[in-house]
Amino acid sequence: MKKILALVLAVTMLALVLCACGQGNPSVTTESTTTETTTGSTETTTTGSTSSETTTKAEETTTKVTPVVELGKFDSSKIVLSFGALSDVHLQNGQTMPTDKFYKALNLLKDYAIKSGDKDGIDAVMIAGDLTQTGQVSEAQSVRDTYKKVFDETKVPLLFTTGNHEECYGGVLYMSDFRNIFGESFFKYDLAEYETDFSNGSRLCKVGDYYFIFLQPDSAVSYRKVNGVAAPYKSATKEWLRNTLEMLKKNDPEKPIFVFTHPMIYHTVYGSELYTGDNLMWYTTDLTDILSDYPQVMTFSGHLHFPLNDPKSIMQTDFTSLGCGSVRYMAIENGGYTNMKSGTVMNDCDEFSQGFLVQVDENGNVRLNRMDFYNETTIGEAWEVSHPVSDNSHLSAYPYTRAEKNTAPVFPEDAITIEYGSKSASGKIKTTIKFKSAMDDEFAHHYILSFGTTKVTVKKTVKILADFYRHGDPADMKKEWEYSMGTLTPGSEYEVSVIAVDSWGAESEKITKVFTVEEGKPTEPQKTEIYADIDFADGKMTDTLGRVTLKNNGASVEKIEVSHAGKKYTVEALHATKGKYVIGQFNELTSAVSFANFAEGGFSVEAFYVTTTSTGKVQGIVCGTQAGGWGLAEQATGQPYFITGGSGGLSGYNPSVVASSASSNTELTHVVATYDFEAKKSYIYVNGKLAGTAAINTDFKVGGGSTFNYFCLGDDITSGLKGGDFPVGNMIMTDAKIYKGALTAAEASTAYTNAVASLSK
Repeated sequence: MKKILALVLAVTMLALVLCACGQGNPSVTTESTTTETTTGSTETTTTGSTSSETTTKAEETTTKVTPVVELGKFDSSKIVLSFGALSDVHLQNGQTMPTDKFYKALNLLKDYAIKSGDKDGIDAVMIAGDLTQTGQVSEAQSVRDTYKKVFDETKVPLLFTTGNHEECYGGVLYMSDFRNIFGESFFKYDLAEYETDFSNGSRLCKVGDYYFIFLQPDSAVSYRKVNGVAAPYKSATKEWLRNTLEMLKKNDPEKPIFVFTHPMIYHTVYGSELYTGDNLMWYTTDLTDILSDYPQVMTFSGHLHFPLNDPKSIMQTDFTSLGCGSVRYMAIENGGYTNMKSGTVMNDCDEFSQGFLVQVDENGNVRLNRMDFYNETTIGEAWEVSHPVSDNSHLSAYPYTRAEKNTAPVFPEDAITIEYGSKSASGKIKTTIKFKSAMDDEFAHHYILSFGTTKVTVKKTVKILADFYRHGDPADMKKEWEYSMGTLTPGSEYEVSVIAVDSWGAESEKITKVFTVEEGKPTEPQKTEIYADIDFADGKMTDTLGRVTLKNNGASVEKIEVSHAGKKYTVEALHATKGKYVIGQFNELTSAVSFANFAEGGFSVEAFYVTTTSTGKVQGIVCGTQAGGWGLAEQATGQPYFITGGSGGLSGYNPSVVASSASSNTELTHVVATYDFEAKKSYIYVNGKLAGTAAINTDFKVGGGSTFNYFCLGDDITSGLKGGDFPVGNMIMTDAKIYKGALTAAEASTAYTNAVASLSK
């Protein structure tokens, strides 16, 4: 408890104030009264909403009376409890990004608690499951160790429940395992007399004057639906929950009770009805009947990773429900949006980290500060929930009926414009739709764009997810959107329409534009530019243009005799072997979205190399694939190939473009691979000649997690941001370049000529 017990003098003063004020408001109980004494400095006595503060410094005494605070209105000057409410931390072996995000979130919670008015600082941190990625002991140890770097767990406890990632993704960690791994110091706030269901993961903890309940579904069914019940809990757990809630309600019916469990409570907050068709339940239907009998309850859940920017992330029914977002990465409903990593995960999902700082004032009113840890800011106005009252009016602030007061988005005048680009060799015109963002009382959630010739009834339709989840203030959202229609025939008539949809599903009026495709710019030879020029000289490897940072992992740059087309040369070259490679990172492409835009503008990769020893497996030459991305590599057969993130072929990738024959294992081979998004084609050129083509099926899919702007020379990047997926046996490389733009056949031939000429320099 943050506030210590009153001294005799303070109790006497409290009695005098009560006599002077009468009974006061009956909904304010004396149990919520607190007294703080700081030796030699301050004594504060509070009753109801009136307080007297006495400060003694040597012989001087000053009395200050604060104004009366409106009942149910959060009083930021009288905060008695502050705690973090997080979920889906997902610390993972071999990855630093999740650990860094967790560490950052803890520090920001610590700082903001004081900044927002709690002079005593944060009291606890709660996690609604998925502390780990694969349920490994070492991952749990990382959670423990990271927490201890920021807080003393005996003073600021870490309290949590488990999630499906503790049980269903490799290892299995039950609450008893966490107790063994973390140690008793992490469980000192548990009330031992209520541990009768601890074997099933049930916990009752007390921080200050407030109680926290932690529950986990039945481990035996692993978040599935059983007999019509989604993510069921054991009967013993439900009985324990009801008995515990009944006891707490009886002791203090006007104090909130905080309940944490990993799955969402069905039909409450944003996403709590999500079903992905694989029988993995994102919500539970098994607790609603119990929770509905206790209007004091505030539930905190995770599992979904949905953004707290959405106003539906708080919902009040017979109790209050909240989604906690995610510390590690974001997901969204499967709305069929374009330019996504998967149906429910965006390309920029890792540029995200959210949670709550929850604060309680002396009257039991709750303030929920939505924290954007990634951008180091808060999201919108804080939500406030009044302390529980007998008529349940405290549940009236955030009901479903908020949708009835919502207004639909509105587009500004002349919102749609058409932009024409260059004419292709076939005479068609590159055409882009641009439209201004819609205005809304909250924000536009997504846009529905339809287009086609005026001769067809059924138009092509795409849905574009807005960037609301990236900004604490909707005013900072994008002001204009664009979508490429591809290349269209000059003189043909097209119709474009756009509808904006807000978070509540309200649609704007459809705006429409009919236009005739105009002549674009005169046909010009395609021009590309070298984006990164990787040079091997003076024992070092460097991008001479400064756009890529190179980190050596045991490889060497040395003078080596090489041969090509029967001629021998002695040059400085990169020498990579198994486990010894180079890691590259793009300096300017710092987000998944920026890298996807770079790729879809067209890019090319060039390498002049020889693999003298094969591993008998795929070997990464210039390679950055990880559930997406791109890579120039060699197959086990020795054939150079180029693969890019998309769909078709291997899961998450476009079909590979493979050279028709194997490279030499004695002479340098020059390979250029190009990604021409506009033409929807990938090409591979060997020694200046076209050696293969393949289709690009869909939008570029960046590498997963933090890998999107990483690659390796002599290997392939792993999720841990190091090599290891496709090591080479023995590779010599004399040149490597990355181009902005898709090289033409003529440009690929010129690149080959220049590479050969450079051997003689």
